[in-house]
Amino acid sequence: MNVDRAPSLSEIIRGRQQEAFVGREDQITAFRQNLTYSPQDEQRRFVYAISGQGGVGKTWLMRRFQEIAQASGGITSWTDESQDDLPSTMGAIASQLGHQGLDLGDFNERYSTYRQLRSEIESDPNAPQGLANLLGRTFGLAGLGIMRRAPIIGGALDPVNDEAVAQQFGSWTDYLVRKLGNQDEVLLVGEPVNVLTPLLLTGLQGAEEDEVIVLHFDTYERTYSHLDGWIQDLLEERHGLVPTNIVFVLAGQDELSRNRWSPYEGILVRMLLEPFTVEEARDYLIRKGVTDESTIRVIMQLSGRLPLLTATLAEQSPTSPEQVGDPSGTAVSRFLRWVEDTGKRQLALDAALPLRLNQDVLNVIAADGATTEEFEWLITRPFTTSRSDGWAYHEVVRSQMLRYKQNESPASWRDLHRRLADYFEGVQVASVNPALPWGDRTWRDLTLNRLYHRVCQSPGHHVQEAIGNFLLAFGVRPRLALRLAEFMEQAGRDLADAQVESIASHLRAGLDAYAENQYDSVAAMFTWLLESPWLDEGARITVLEWRALLYGQAGNHSGALIDLTRLVELEPDSPEHWISRARIHRLLQHYDEALEDLERARSLESELPSFFLQRALVRLATGQREKAEGDIERYRSLFNPTDRHPELYRVSHRELVELPHIRCMEPRVEWDHRVSFRLRRLSVPCSLATRSQRGHSSDA
Repeated sequence: MNVDRAPSLSEIIRGRQQEAFVGREDQITAFRQNLTYSPQDEQRRFVYAISGQGGVGKTWLMRRFQEIAQASGGITSWTDESQDDLPSTMGAIASQLGHQGLDLGDFNERYSTYRQLRSEIESDPNAPQGLANLLGRTFGLAGLGIMRRAPIIGGALDPVNDEAVAQQFGSWTDYLVRKLGNQDEVLLVGEPVNVLTPLLLTGLQGAEEDEVIVLHFDTYERTYSHLDGWIQDLLEERHGLVPTNIVFVLAGQDELSRNRWSPYEGILVRMLLEPFTVEEARDYLIRKGVTDESTIRVIMQLSGRLPLLTATLAEQSPTSPEQVGDPSGTAVSRFLRWVEDTGKRQLALDAALPLRLNQDVLNVIAADGATTEEFEWLITRPFTTSRSDGWAYHEVVRSQMLRYKQNESPASWRDLHRRLADYFEGVQVASVNPALPWGDRTWRDLTLNRLYHRVCQSPGHHVQEAIGNFLLAFGVRPRLALRLAEFMEQAGRDLADAQVESIASHLRAGLDAYAENQYDSVAAMFTWLLESPWLDEGARITVLEWRALLYGQAGNHSGALIDLTRLVELEPDSPEHWISRARIHRLLQHYDEALEDLERARSLESELPSFFLQRALVRLATGQREKAEGDIERYRSLFNPTDRHPELYRVSHRELVELPHIRCMEPRVEWDHRVSFRLRRLSVPCSLATRSQRGHSSDA
């Protein structure tokens, strides 16, 4: 199935890096031998799980496995955390296998349609709140709700519990049906994993029987949450027949869970990589031309026998300890000692600052731009690794170079981070529609890189900006908020700034609680933010709104009432605050107070749908059924049929005035309404602005 073609630049570079790496002979021999066994042989293994600390050589070993598989006539793929969900992971696998001659036409066609539809939905300002965060995952019961609402193609479906589906998925299932119409497209967007995986497997079945398929998954400690279950489903053939000539190779810092993977131990090889033993390190160094015993001892001491550092220090085959350096030596003296060109040495040091490297980023770092020759030289260093989205320094080397750079020239540190942040911001402004940015993955990645470099440039000036963007992301795409918190945590580590790390840690804890619907714990995150000095007045009000809403979700109505009372004091001209407090009064059975707040809201803005909904609920609770029906009728008339809650418009008059039915929908309406209001406040301070508007300065 392999097709003859010239190797790409990245393949040439990886080949040279692999040629420089010697070691792990036992693991390499075992993997090569495994490929010779037939799938029916009891000795054949289908999953390799490589684990170990940073710098121990996981990625290099996996690259060696890839080379062995390809040399045996197999086809391979490589994915990592750059693919942040299952559809994009499958897309990357299909693309790479396709370039090696495997026909995956049916998958590619449907995946292309999925990407287009997803982009349209993520960029649609009328999409229901929370839908963007669900895209890329299987909705489960949502599929049933979708299929009941979609135009039937080819027959009817069994009846399902519409009420249960509506409570969890009502607004966005109706939106998908209304926007897409076609049942196949609705199902593709709502259930991408279930639709695309069988197509991928059908394509894999096209490989020759003697042609091994090896799927490599790097940085598994960051991707296991969405890959573990999917890979196990493949092993159980829950999505269809899986070719028996397939092998999965997983590499991450953590071992696979013993509990989750216990049923698969019979087909699994666990490879826990430790630093080189003394014998392995000595053998490696001798094969690299380092034979002087005192030099070998110094390299072992400096490297801790980590393969990456051992390879870096042995790169020029030093013949004496003086040529290696001493244990107290700097990052430059250890890793760039043999680079005689001072320009290249400085470029290599400065290139540690970005999280990912490519020619454009290197041009920003270099004062006069970087030549192609300099770029190719840099990415062939032993500490530079090819990734799906560019190249990156290994974290062990990068962290040491960052410490050196900070101490060497704090002014240069700030200036380089400023230039990198300006670069990412410039690309955003030039390439993405700022009115509809959240649905664009490129825009999201640029935002994360921009904020990382702003915080590294000057945390005192830019942590507030990062938190503002976190609040905006929390209301639009919680997964993006999590990534932003992770980037802040990375910035804190790279700055050696415990305060920034602590901020990120609090934000991540809140998001973890949010994923588990532990609203009290999420509210605690917002309490911590309110007590911090990092919020401007607009963000402080937004955080107070979030906490009030979360208290309400958790059933802590007294806490919500205190926060909402503070909000109406801070912004007495906001009808939304008065309506929200009326809702809490109603839930506490303070009906007179609820009506007073509603009338205050109506005096500020007379035609808010949420006013009529809340007053209807108060009147229903106090037995004023006819008046409640009038409010419901007015509420329905103010809703556009294409608005984000069409189920409240379409259901019958009698159903709408039944208190339990409204109760099941009303919290979701309130949640979406409040999120929309919060985003209006945050959209201005958190949008891309000119440098003068933000008060940037070259030495900030």
